[in-house]
Amino acid sequence: MKFIVSHDVDHLHTSEHSRDGILVKFVVRSLFETGTGRIGPAEFRRRIQGIVHGRWHHLEEIMRFDEDKGVPSTFFFGTAKGLGLSYNLDQAASWISNVESRGFDTGVHGIAFNVPEDMKKEKEFFAKITKNDKFGIRMHYLRMDSSTQSVLASLGYLYDATPYSAGNPWKVERMPVFPLHIMDGRMLESGRFGMQIRSRSEIIKRTEAILRREEESGTELVSLLFHDRYYSDEFETWKWWYETMIESIAHKGYSFISYREACQALSPAR
Repeated sequence: MKFIVSHDVDHLHTSEHSRDGILVKFVVRSLFETGTGRIGPAEFRRRIQGIVHGRWHHLEEIMRFDEDKGVPSTFFFGTAKGLGLSYNLDQAASWISNVESRGFDTGVHGIAFNVPEDMKKEKEFFAKITKNDKFGIRMHYLRMDSSTQSVLASLGYLYDATPYSAGNPWKVERMPVFPLHIMDGRMLESGRFGMQIRSRSEIIKRTEAILRREEESGTELVSLLFHDRYYSDEFETWKWWYETMIESIAHKGYSFISYREACQALSPAR
């Protein structure tokens, strides 16, 4: 198996959320996680300090880690606003340039999934920023309907990395579609309100069950999503999980590949 690692960039600064209630919800949730023993008081304090300091991304930190481990990860940035993704698009453009200058690939974190005109605008904006018309997309919150992928293919996207599914990639009108197998939130959260799981051994157990399923079914390309937001001591268990996964994959002798490289490697028959 080969592994494809990606990072969805949902936030840049806390100032983006001065009016949408996200900060209040985050504090309440963190208080509940502290009160129920899911995180410790020191971790809670670091989360509050993070709000005060104003930075809600950890792009530089996760790039350094990925560089050190030889992981050719892909970063998906929004080019429109919606569902809590509210950052300044000029700031996003600056970070896209920064990420690409470090040798990482980038793609669109799509908002529009059922309005072709808006989907077209997002792609055109990203192409203008990157001066490149060949890149992939993952929809924010993995939203899609029965027409989404056909529209993406008609717009000329290099690939779609949205569906949370199992197995190998498939194609929609010649556009490769890469299923998302392992997503941080699905591994680390549970319950109606999506609270962090207390037991790290349970988190590893859930993750290994997915890996075992894909290995036994003969999946050749396994994709793993980790949001850069959580690569911080504000989220000790999340950061630990990501580092553990990357180191475990390398220790087992598996290799890493980017979505762009995977597109090039796919056989015409697939």
